[in-house]
This record gives sequence, structure tokens and C-alpha cells, in this order.
Amino acid sequence: MVQPTKDKVLPVEWSVGCCIINYNIPEQVVGLADYVFIGYVEEELDTEYRIPEDDVDGAPLTSYSVTVVENMKGVLTQETAVEIQKLGGIAKNGKYISLMEDDFLLEVGELYLFSEEGWDNGLLYCGVPNSCVPMNENVEESELKTQKVKTY
Repeated sequence: MVQPTKDKVLPVEWSVGCCIINYNIPEQVVGLADYVFIGYVEEELDTEYRIPEDDVDGAPLTSYSVTVVENMKGVLTQETAVEIQKLGGIAKNGKYISLMEDDFLLEVGELYLFSEEGWDNGLLYCGVPNSCVPMNENVEESELKTQKVKTY
């Protein structure tokens, strides 16, 4: 599988992680989250390599600027964008995209239902698949929003 990036299409290398929840059960994803909200991805900011993996470079964490459209659990500002760090991104060597199995990178300009963990440094973190659920705008937005929100 390949995933487009800003400048090119790169292959994806999938990682299998051990999660404390079953990320295919929405109640568990939301239960783990400090914040649940609908948000719009304004910009991809950068990628850091802080979490050690088997290789010396570490796992990528991609940062995004997100505008909160609606708070559902916890309260985040809607006045200014918040920063989110998502596990995954372009590998340090630039040759592939590293992602957890069943996950994807966020797309600028898209709306998502976020279930995020708050870190002590003030950042929001999404580290498991299904913590960012696309709100596909090809379908009637309000109908889809209602379905996804009810599920989560």
C-alpha cells in the first residue's frame, strides 16, 4: 500500500502494536480519551522522532493544527487551533511512511471525530487506530455526523 504525502507517494510500513484497549470498540476508544471532539485539520506542522522503536531513528509523531468545531467530552478552546500529535508519519530516512496497522495519516482540509489523550506538555495525542474517524463529506454531513457521533 502507498500513501500520498505533500510531494510524492511513499510505501507504507505497518507496525503492530499492543494496545490496552480494543480500538475496534468505540466505547473503549472514547473511554480512554480525555477529549472527544469534531475538528477540522488546518495544517500539517512537522514530524518528530521521539518514541524508540527497533531502529535507532524512533517512531514518527506527526503534528497537526486542528480547529475544534464541537466539544463532546472535555473542553478545548474553539477560539484558536489546538496541536495534535498522531503516531505515524514519514520515516526519518524519508523512504516510507510508518503507521500502526489499520491507521492512516490525517488529511489537511478534512473533518474528523477525534478521541484524544491529553499530555502533560499540553499537546493532544492520538496513538491508536480509530482515535481519528473521518467525517466523510461525500454523504449528507449532518446525517453522517449523527451516525458517527452516536456510535462513539
